[in-house]
Amino acid sequence: MNCRTKEYTVIKMFNTNFSARLVNKYRLPILAVIVLFIVGAVFMFVQSNSQTNLSNNGYEDQRKETAKAPLLPMVSEQKENLVEGELSSQGEVDSRSLLEAQQVFEQETANEQGSGEPLNQEPPDLMTITLAGGCFWCVEGALQDLGGVVDAVSGYAGGSAETANYLAVSDGGTKHREVVQVTYDANVISTEELLNKFWSTIDPTDPGGQFADRGFQYTTAIYYHTDDQKDVAEASIASLNKSGLLEAAVVTEVVPYTNFFRAESYHQDYYQKSAERYKRYEVASGRAGFVAETWARDEARAYFEARANQAPTAQSSGGEYDYTDEEIAELLKNLDPLAYHVVAENGTESPFNNQYWDNTAAGIYVDIVTGEPLFSSTHKYDSGTGWPSFWRTIDDDSVTLHEDNSLSTTRTEVRSAGGHVGHVFDDGLAAEGGRRFCTNSASLLFVPKEEMEAEGYGEYLYLFKEV
Repeated sequence: MNCRTKEYTVIKMFNTNFSARLVNKYRLPILAVIVLFIVGAVFMFVQSNSQTNLSNNGYEDQRKETAKAPLLPMVSEQKENLVEGELSSQGEVDSRSLLEAQQVFEQETANEQGSGEPLNQEPPDLMTITLAGGCFWCVEGALQDLGGVVDAVSGYAGGSAETANYLAVSDGGTKHREVVQVTYDANVISTEELLNKFWSTIDPTDPGGQFADRGFQYTTAIYYHTDDQKDVAEASIASLNKSGLLEAAVVTEVVPYTNFFRAESYHQDYYQKSAERYKRYEVASGRAGFVAETWARDEARAYFEARANQAPTAQSSGGEYDYTDEEIAELLKNLDPLAYHVVAENGTESPFNNQYWDNTAAGIYVDIVTGEPLFSSTHKYDSGTGWPSFWRTIDDDSVTLHEDNSLSTTRTEVRSAGGHVGHVFDDGLAAEGGRRFCTNSASLLFVPKEEMEAEGYGEYLYLFKEV
């Protein structure tokens, strides 16, 4: 063995002994490092899984929220397409996607009041009435901000099913209507005033729906909660029919309230949440145009102002013009001989020789005995007979019709609360229904339009166009 080999052997032995001593010395620290590395790896793995689960859960929550978000534009797509003028195959709703979104929405709101759950009634010191006027967005928007209105909630009413939702009702397969349930303080706003605002937002003469929304679910109705509300509603309709503001009779039903299902949350306060779309829809559907043409006229404004100024006695009939037979007999004594002969003794004055036959001034003609309004100059025309002739009365209830056989032919007598007024014939203006109320001037008292307010007849100024 040479010197170089010996040297290599000694070095190798030294290195081996040194390594063994080194491992022996640092064995525990090395093991600790390995254990910490393993524990760290396990911890990182567990943490990663936990974050993944949290992320998945968050995504699931977000997915549900996202599923609800498109629901509003989907269910409103047909109305929105109407606004954009795109009622075509492009405007059809994807019913399957809509159904899926609806199911997610119903699951999310299952524990909330609404979306198919009957609405709890308000405290007894407030009143509630349920109104159907077509699209509930528009009715809610018109009524919500009225003084005295506590709340206006969109929903569905009138059907026999135990629940209701937008999909079922809008398809027209149920007997529900879109409605707005209004809670109001009658000390601030009366039922009559509330109905006046309701009329001024709808077309109460349309039996098939409202404007672009067609079908029973969009027809008009008043669901009364009390008998007083029923009386006021019926009186309000009668007054509207007699006002001459509408070209056809009111077809709005007055029916007892049975149920109400709150509409989905995306329908509530739509006029505020989607104001631009709401306004475009209101115009494109034809509602805004009808309201401007029919209810914004001076005659309509005067009519509603007069109704608002009336005492809340719409449910009563006759009112201040109700007299007993004894009272009428006393009042008749105040008439001049000609008037007494005509009114009390069923007389007839001379044609072309009486006070009002050719009167063309604006005003109303009232019962000379009781003062009850009977006819208006706006309904008067020259029949060529020499007696004051009208094609209608102001209020059908102000006169009664009776068979008269006093002459050789049978005629129809017209009587007021005070007595004989004249007769009605079927030879009147065809365009106005064909009736001619032939009256005696002596049974009437003319009140000029300029004096009506001072004489207590301001509520009838709606009959005349404001200038």
